Amino acid sequence: MTGREKGTDADERLPSANQYSLFGDRPLESWGMFQRILVPLDGSEIAEQILPVVERLRIGGAVLQLVRVNPSPPESPTPYDETLQLEAESYLDFIVSRLSDRGIAAQWETRCGDVAAEVLAAAREHGCDLVAISSHGRSGMARLVFGNTAERILQRAEIPTLLVRALGSNAPRPARLESILVPLDGTPVSEQALDVALQVAREVGARVHLLYVIESLWAAGDSKLARDQLKEVRRTAGRLRELAERVRSERVPGRMLLVRGDPSSEVLGHVARYGMDLIVMTPTSASGRPAAFGRVSEKVLRAAPVPVLVVRSLPDKGTERRPTQA
Repeated sequence: MTGREKGTDADERLPSANQYSLFGDRPLESWGMFQRILVPLDGSEIAEQILPVVERLRIGGAVLQLVRVNPSPPESPTPYDETLQLEAESYLDFIVSRLSDRGIAAQWETRCGDVAAEVLAAAREHGCDLVAISSHGRSGMARLVFGNTAERILQRAEIPTLLVRALGSNAPRPARLESILVPLDGTPVSEQALDVALQVAREVGARVHLLYVIESLWAAGDSKLARDQLKEVRRTAGRLRELAERVRSERVPGRMLLVRGDPSSEVLGHVARYGMDLIVMTPTSASGRPAAFGRVSEKVLRAAPVPVLVVRSLPDKGTERRPTQA
């Protein structure tokens, strides 16, 4: 159920939401060009920590679509319910005004109902190509990353989802974006994250680190299984070099690293050791099989001190995602 909607004067010089599509006529290489970013807010400072990160990702001057979801009102709203609605509208107006002062075009709307369902509906209706969410907030946003709401968004979202783990109500959120980590598992699905990472890196001038983690499960001695495992590692190392060459060919500074250990621990350790600012990954399990909320992805999302951009599997080139009409 959609509530009131409002935008800034900047919207008059921008295409309408329905003119945007995730792929459409844009080549796959330019898929990372975010044009309309959905940002759920709940009025808390913690939820607002997503805004500096989103501002840094506004490649090409994307429009921010702010949304606040309130529980479904009773059949006969009381003065208290109407007060909550006016409070939400005033808050969103204030945020849009702040953004406008920095030259950022934004719109807002209020919606009623289930948080995850309304967030996904708003993304479809406005033709958004990124959903950006802070991990903690008030009311319906309180368990966003660690509860069912995030799982439902990640399972159903047809577009990338940017998740930021909140640092506390008074903690500043660094807006630096100089280093991007792309964890790989040897599958074509995981490599799709590199397409997005490269586009972002080119636009913001960041470097890209490719990380492949071999799980510490090895056969002993010179058995056939051990030789097969070594053969697979050699194949993976060769593929990693090919991807690193691709990064260099696109004139993006990059590094590659092949390590052995626990995938999630190595990903988080690499972030801390080398000062990564963003993780771009697909929601895959440690085995490389696609998963709605894979084991490695979940562990990284729970503990990552930097934003995580979760990229869904891309459709074939030429496939067009059109906004769903209300």
